[in-house]
Parts: sequence; structure tokens; C-alpha cells
Amino acid sequence: MYENFLERVLTTKFSHVSYLSLNHKIIAAHMGFDFKKKLLYLFPTYDVSYKVYSPGNILIYKLSQSFFKSGGEIFDLTIGDETYKKRISNSLTEIYFKDFTLSFKGKLILVLFVLIDKLKHNKIIYNLFKLIRY
Repeated sequence: MYENFLERVLTTKFSHVSYLSLNHKIIAAHMGFDFKKKLLYLFPTYDVSYKVYSPGNILIYKLSQSFFKSGGEIFDLTIGDETYKKRISNSLTEIYFKDFTLSFKGKLILVLFVLIDKLKHNKIIYNLFKLIRY
């Protein structure tokens, strides 16, 4: 299951994988996406037996240097309040969620959209509507 997911994710033209090795052993790695001069730093990891040497920090430093040297513009550390992100960032974007209530008409439309979405995923009903439409 995970292999299928990783294979699909890693084989896009926007996939970006980097690693730091020592004596032919990977001690830190990262998987993300490089899209329109923006690098999304998504899945970093490191070998905890090398924790005192900060291999993750070394990798992100080298990766960011290489990214900006090659014309990259935005190095996005994505969401999360990990300490290293606060330490190396030069800007912060707050993410807000807003709860709101709908009027009766709004609730009715929302129910209609949910119902339509459910019907689209029901193959029998979907095929029936296709036949009726043509």
C-alpha cells in the first residue's frame, strides 16, 4: 500500500528527493515537490543515531543553497510548528479557519451538492444519468 503511494508520488515530474550520505549510508533524506520555482519541503527524515551531528539541518541548508542558486524563489517549509522551521524561516504565514453558519437556502444547496457528489460516485446511477442525458 505505501509502496504504491510512494511510487505514484515519486514518479511525477515535480517530485524532488534529496539525501545526505556518510560512508555510502543515507543519514538524512527529504521528499517534496519542486513546482514553478517553489520547493515544498514535505517529508524530511534522518537517522537518529547521528542526531548530535544534525544531519537534517545540514541537508536542509545544502538543499536550500542549491535550490536558490538554481533560480528557485520560494522554499516552503509547509505547515507545522517544528522548532527548526521557526529558526531558519524569514517569514511566517498564519493559517486561519473560520466556522460559519448557513441560511436555510445555503444548507439546502450544500445538501444538494453533497447528494450530487454521492450520486456521481455511484456507478449505476451515474451511468443511468449518462444514458438519460444523451
